[in-house]
Amino acid sequence: MLFGVKKTIADMVADSWYLYAGLLLAVIGMIWVIIQLRTRLRDDTDRMADHWQLLQQMQEMHREGDLTEEEYRSIKGRLISQNEELLQQSTEKSKQSIIEDCPDKTSTTEQDARD
Repeated sequence: MLFGVKKTIADMVADSWYLYAGLLLAVIGMIWVIIQLRTRLRDDTDRMADHWQLLQQMQEMHREGDLTEEEYRSIKGRLISQNEELLQQSTEKSKQSIIEDCPDKTSTTEQDARD
């Protein structure tokens, strides 16, 4: 008996089912948001490895006769050019980070002059 009102457990669950459904939806929504954020923020994916893996699959399909020579060369050319672009972008990013991390040449030459 709660505050003079006698309720059974079944009545309490029936009265609050919408609350539990709302909480469940909120938890599912939060999990979805977390997964989306993790996939967008993750930078450890190696796109070049994906291209090489796809190229190996295409080689296998070509050997099995599923792809013609022309189709294989076309796909291979596209994958290699995409791979070169990714490699160039990663090289430029690496150079930029090295430039940002290293001290200026003027400060290095000033230190050498002092020594």
